[in-house]
Formats: sequence, structure tokens, C-alpha cells
Amino acid sequence: MDSTSIKITIPPSAWEPSGHDDNPRARLLATMKINGQSFHVEAYQVRKMYGEQVIADPSFSEEWGGMGALQNHDGGPFTTQRIGSREYVIVITPFLN
Repeated sequence: MDSTSIKITIPPSAWEPSGHDDNPRARLLATMKINGQSFHVEAYQVRKMYGEQVIADPSFSEEWGGMGALQNHDGGPFTTQRIGSREYVIVITPFLN
């Protein structure tokens, strides 16, 4: 991490399960503000399948679609974060106006 990087820690209690009833922790949601702007913070549970990183709950494939395209373009898996006992990819997007 270089001197211009800012470290942000989202506490486990801030994450709200938003997956489906059979796997509510497949996607977690939180919100944050950066310089007064609100952002959605989404955590998608991922796993390895045949050596590739895939979303754990295929019902979120549409939301994950753009991320998969970025991953394929950059040539490798995303860095994951452990939340509880699961591995997640964190996605941060601004609220719409």
C-alpha cells in the first residue's frame, strides 16, 4: 500500500445479508460515504471452480456479469476479503442521482 492509499475497515456488524432465503449470506450489503457521496458496498461470495473464480450463487449472475468481464479482461481472479468464514469480492458503486 503506498502513501496515497486510504485504509477502510467495514465492521462485520455493518454487513446486511441480502442473498436468497436458501443462502442469505451469498451477497452482503453495506453503505458508506466518501467526501459526502453515498456508495453501495456489495460483497459477493465467490469460490473456485475448475481453477477459476466464480460467483457462489448463480442467481446473482446478472449483477456479477460486468465483474466477470473485467476479471477476464485483466486476466486473473479478484482479490477476496474474508467476512466470517466465507470469501467475498467487494464492489463499490455510487448511488444514482
